[in-house]
Order: sequence, then structure tokens, then C-alpha cells
Amino acid sequence: MSKQCKIVDPELPSTSSISADFDWKECIFCQEQTKENLQCPANSKRSDLDVGTGYKTLETILERYTRDIVDPRVCETIRNVENLGKEQYHQFVTERLENKSKSLHVPIKQNKLLLFSRQQPKTETKDKQQITSLKQNCSLFSQLYVSCQVRNGDLEEFFRHENQSYPPALSQFGEMRLGSKSDLLVPLERLTELHEEAPNADVLVIDGAAIINMLKPRGSKTFEDYFNDIFMPYIHDQLRFVSRLDVVWDEYISNSLKASTRCKRGKGVRRRVLPDSRVPGNWEAFLRVNDNKTELFIYLAEQLVASARGSDEQKQIERYVILMYDKTSQCTKVNDARKDLFTRKGRAIDNIPPSESALLEHTKRAVYMASLCWGKCLEPSPQVGSPSEWGWQKDKTQMWIPY
Repeated sequence: MSKQCKIVDPELPSTSSISADFDWKECIFCQEQTKENLQCPANSKRSDLDVGTGYKTLETILERYTRDIVDPRVCETIRNVENLGKEQYHQFVTERLENKSKSLHVPIKQNKLLLFSRQQPKTETKDKQQITSLKQNCSLFSQLYVSCQVRNGDLEEFFRHENQSYPPALSQFGEMRLGSKSDLLVPLERLTELHEEAPNADVLVIDGAAIINMLKPRGSKTFEDYFNDIFMPYIHDQLRFVSRLDVVWDEYISNSLKASTRCKRGKGVRRRVLPDSRVPGNWEAFLRVNDNKTELFIYLAEQLVASARGSDEQKQIERYVILMYDKTSQCTKVNDARKDLFTRKGRAIDNIPPSESALLEHTKRAVYMASLCWGKCLEPSPQVGSPSEWGWQKDKTQMWIPY
């Protein structure tokens, strides 16, 4: 039997057998009594962090498998679609059968609800808006001009004022007319001298947003693949010619003048940017959403910093420490291993790995002792630096203790 689910009204807990202390505002679906049950937070024995169990919201379900974040208006449609259908049914019966205030042949108005396949309302095309605006402008201007002549009005005074709420010569449908920045390139090319070779420089500053638009994710399945196979090789290639490279990212402020310009570029689907999230097929549509670009910039910047600081070595150290405590563990981070060993295997607190921050400080102390102290033991008057920079601190008695 296939899986089935029904929509539960959060205000009516009696529609399900879940206990009353459950947080109904966090739940959308509740399983029907079928042979093949769905997993919901009420009957899930394991933690809702485990894969495949404990779905709390519709956003969690879709985000876990597709990484696409559902528009809140779509969730609101799913919650209220049943009640909306009942209300419209009773309204239809009352108006057409009981009161007979409307004929049965009167068409029913479409709801045009936002759904998964239609998350954005349709807007009128630019040509249609332009035709409507031209008709209204011509009719209004003609009427005002004729009335001014009939009443012997001052025509010079008539043409001193705009006849609409916005000047058509400067704006289009209430929005300011914008020029094409690419048109400036033609005269600028005539005034500049062309160079066939890049000038020698010590520092290179890269526009991160422009690079993202230029580097398409061809062949990359996940965002991690995009960073490792496309973005990072480009950065390494640029570092061959300079000694320092800075990547500058854009910031998207909601109440800025630039925000209105970005809205004209179209709309896309909101997707969570995680290392294992699949790269969207339509890269341009993905970059139309400001939140998508913000998360992507943060992810790429963090990966760049981690790569410069030797994140791969840190991952190997964490994996080595995890195997010291549990040879069969599949975890790659010590924080995840701590949770797994304590909750699932019932380990004592002193038999689980240290946290990531504690392990980092302990690694610093080991490097300081082995490399700086022991490694320079044969040098006369070695310069080993201050222990405070390597995981040590002084106590009240001015003795060095682990940080």
C-alpha cells in the first residue's frame, strides 16, 4: 500500500491520536493508519536529526531531500486549502441554490493559489502594460487638451504641468527609466589605450560576485564540487602572478536603491547552500535570489579561509582522534562523534573525544612542544615564541597552564 498523509488543522488536535503536549504549530502532516506508516515526530523513536525520521515541517521535508526552501505562502496554502475549499463550497450552495442570487452559469473565480510548481504570481508582460498605458495616456491627454480649449484656458500653463502621477518621459509604469551600462564601453574604448598583456602587480583584488557569474558550474554536482573543481582552481591560477589576492563579496541591503534594480532581473527558487546540496541546473535563476547569493558567498569565503589555514590537516587530525575512541565510527567531526558515542553507545563523559575547539588548542600545544621546543633543542638560544599563542595561559601564580 502506498504512503498516504492527511493535512491536520493545528487548532484541532483531536483530528489525530498524537498526545496533547505535542507542539502542533510545528507540525503539518500526520500519518494515516495504513500498512506502511509515515514517520512523524510523534511516533519517531530516534532523534529527528537522523536521516529519514522526525519530519517537523514541510520545509524540513523538502529541504532535506531537494535543499529547496519552500515559499512561506505555499505552506500557508497547504495549511488552509481544505478550509478554503469548504468555505467556497458553502458560498456556492448559498448563492446559487438557496438564495438564488447568482445563476448557475456564472463562472467561479479562480483562486490562483501559490503551489510548488507555481510559487511566484504571474505578472503582466511589458508589451501589454505599455499598450494599456498608451491608451490611457492618449485618452487623458486629449480630454484635458480639448477641455482647456473649450474653456479658453491658458495652453502655456497647461503644458507646464505633468498630467499623470509620474512623468512618462522619465519613468516607465511608475519606475525610473534605466540606461544600459554597456553603452558606455564604446566611447570609453576610444579614450583608453589597449594593453595586450596584464600589468605586473603584487596584489590582486577580485570581485567575487562577478567571478561567480563568470564561472558556471559545468560538470559539478554539488556545491562542494563547484568549489573544489571550478572556483578554487581559478583562485590558484590567479595566485601564480601575484603575492597577495583578496576576494571582495557583495552585500545585499534590503532598503537600498540597488534592491529595486535587482528585482527587475527576475525571480528564482530559494535553495539551501550546503556542501552536499546539488547545484541547480539554472545557474542564472539561482543567482537572482539574494539569499542564495549571500549563502553561496559565505560558503565560498569560509572554504577559502579554511583552505588557507590548512583545513584538510585539521580534518585528518579529527578523523584520527575519532578512530582512537571508536574504530567503527563513520563520523568525520569530533563534535558529531561526541554526540554519537554519548547518546547511542552510552559512553562516559571521559571516554568520548574532546570538542573541536579543545582539540585545536591541544594540537597547538603539541606543535609548540614538538616543533618549536624539541625541534630547536640543539640550537643555541632558540627563538620559540610565547606559549600564549600556542594554547597556554598563565594562572594566578604566573605559571603556564593549558588554555
